[in-house]
Amino acid sequence: MIFDIDFTERIIQYTSDRISYIVPDSFLGCSEINSLLLSTLECFFSDSICFDIARNYLQQTYVWNINSVFPIFEINEASPVWFNAKPLIYNSTTTNLYRNTSISTIMRNLMIEQWNPSYSYENFYQLCSPNYCMFQTRVRTNSLIQIIVLFISMIGGLMISIRLIAPYLVIFIMKLMSIFHRKEEEEENNNNNNNDNQISLCERLKLLKQKLLKTLYDVFINLNVFPRHTFRNDIDQITAKYYGRMATRLYFILLIVCSVILILYTVIQQQIMTKEFNEPSFERYNELVQKYGDQLKCSCSSISSTYGQFIEIKPIFHEICSSSFTSNEIIKNLAISLSSDLLAYEKKDYRRYISSHIQYLRGLCQISIQSINNSIEQFLSTLFISRDLLFESDFYERIDILVEQTRQNAPDNLNAIFFLIRNINFGNAIVSAYGTNFRYVSDWQVTVASVAEAKSEIYDNDCLCALNMNCTSQAYFIKMNSLEQIPIQGLKIGCTLSESFLSSTLECFYNDSCVNIIKQYTNYTFSLQPLVNQSQIHRTINELVENLFIDQWMITKNYSPYYRKCSPKLCTYTYVQRVNLIYLISLILGFQGGLSIVLKWICPRLVQLALRMKRNRRTRLTIIHPTNELSAKKYFKFLLFCLLTIVLIVCIVVFSIYFPRHTNHSATTYATGRLFFVDY
Repeated sequence: MIFDIDFTERIIQYTSDRISYIVPDSFLGCSEINSLLLSTLECFFSDSICFDIARNYLQQTYVWNINSVFPIFEINEASPVWFNAKPLIYNSTTTNLYRNTSISTIMRNLMIEQWNPSYSYENFYQLCSPNYCMFQTRVRTNSLIQIIVLFISMIGGLMISIRLIAPYLVIFIMKLMSIFHRKEEEEENNNNNNNDNQISLCERLKLLKQKLLKTLYDVFINLNVFPRHTFRNDIDQITAKYYGRMATRLYFILLIVCSVILILYTVIQQQIMTKEFNEPSFERYNELVQKYGDQLKCSCSSISSTYGQFIEIKPIFHEICSSSFTSNEIIKNLAISLSSDLLAYEKKDYRRYISSHIQYLRGLCQISIQSINNSIEQFLSTLFISRDLLFESDFYERIDILVEQTRQNAPDNLNAIFFLIRNINFGNAIVSAYGTNFRYVSDWQVTVASVAEAKSEIYDNDCLCALNMNCTSQAYFIKMNSLEQIPIQGLKIGCTLSESFLSSTLECFYNDSCVNIIKQYTNYTFSLQPLVNQSQIHRTINELVENLFIDQWMITKNYSPYYRKCSPKLCTYTYVQRVNLIYLISLILGFQGGLSIVLKWICPRLVQLALRMKRNRRTRLTIIHPTNELSAKKYFKFLLFCLLTIVLIVCIVVFSIYFPRHTNHSATTYATGRLFFVDY
């Protein structure tokens, strides 16, 4: 409300019969803060007549105060310039609040009307700065064309190998059979003739070995896989056989050398193999972890889940917060037991303060429990994000770190507010209603600037309440009419009831005799049971508050709900395989098929060329005709052409057979595969 004031008078008097205007939606109560929170901003909008009325009234009051405090100065020269406050503009299209929204509602939203977040994926990408990107797709190990090519190459290699080996194998077997047959006949003849000079077993084996080696040598020396028509028709049969044997030896030497090189390269070359396990159960996953260890990788189908789904946190608070000392009954019973007029007790008698201390202790417990529960609820509702399934040990380690951070951060918010309130009370030198920090030393003087002189109280060690907030002395009861002091173990009195209680301990509440003293001097007739757990008996209330009265944390972690929530669709095990016997055999057979065709075509021509050049070098002619030079150049060009052709054909055959198989086997599974494309 606004009073009708005569600003020409020296002293302003406010009376209810001189009210000129009632401010809409503004309230007046016991506390200015509560009054403000219940009010609205209706008077501050531009379309409200209240704004002009209130601004004019404030301006007139401002000018009158300046004239009263600084009467010797001219107003226009000494006083500050009156500011021109601008009204609020209400627009229902740009705000979610109503005109009559209370200030308490606005404060609950921290004065925030709306959030305007701005997202930039480009900035996120630049901060991420990926080194490489990976694309995964499922493909078959071999396509239909690759399977046909592989099958044909293997058939070709097998047919050529069998065609080469079969005749000589049959001849070799037949010769062995004939040797054994002749040996049996000789033994029969020896038995029939009763020959006394029998050959020992070792000698017979030695003879058999010699014959076998001689047979193998004869077969190798006389081996010829090239028929006569391979060479020119004008060559006689003996020369053709000689050329065939030489070409056969060259053929097998080149074939063996190329096969050995291929085998060595294949054995040395690493093959990255991947095993896949689709949708493994939790029991199957544990078996795979035991078998493959940290090489097992599983991708989660659901990458986010709340901590509350697999963690349970139960704080165990100090027993004082659940004891009868912080119950609502003790506060009511103390109000009944103590005198309603606290001034009947001496100024430092603890009976004047015990009820306030108990209420303060109850409030500290309640706000600590509420703060801890809010922190735990906030933590358990936080999302746990993991793209890949964590191993059980890594999961527990990560959870332990996060829970420990929550334990350390939980008291911070409450302690910060608590510290601020304590320092505001101390910095503003607010006089306690109990007169424990300051006392008035003179009567109130009513003047233009009314003041009352006060003096600071002094406690132990000459501690002044004007300089320190935590000055304390031992708390005690004072007997009536005797001034005898009965000390109370652990409890303190000081500048303010809150600071003195924070400096106290709970030792008295553990001691049965001390509890009886409290009951005796407060006339308390109800039951009070002492505390039992003495692990924190010597800690001050302030230390308990800093830890939010927590005695211990009960944390239950369960890995199986996390696994079920992750629900991996696929687990993979990647390993390096150097030698795969089946792959090696199929590779050699496929390689042999193409290489045999090339070598069968080129070896006879190389032998003919080499023997012809050798024959020409042996020919000693005294006259060298130009035609010989031309023929030598012709032979050299032909030889160079043949070598280049061999190298080219071998490279094409190796690339066409080995490269597709290497690509398919480098990162595939046995039945199905995964191809990884890495772009650098």
